[in-house]
Amino acid sequence: MKKTGKGLNNEELWRKRRDGTVFPTLTNNWLLRDKNGHPSMLCATMVDISELKQREAELAASKKTLETMLNASAI
Repeated sequence: MKKTGKGLNNEELWRKRRDGTVFPTLTNNWLLRDKNGHPSMLCATMVDISELKQREAELAASKKTLETMLNASAI
């Protein structure tokens, strides 16, 4: 089987847990082909990026706070 760049798909998707909560994932999909070049299998990986998204939100909030403080200062 050969991994091909064709059909490669990388994206952020929201998934739902069995308890009904949703969470962000980084999803990678790629197509595997047989020795004749025919599609034979689709493979995928999904990684929970909840913590990354939380840190991004915290960083954005911190940046906004610092910009507000700087703009309000007499400098």
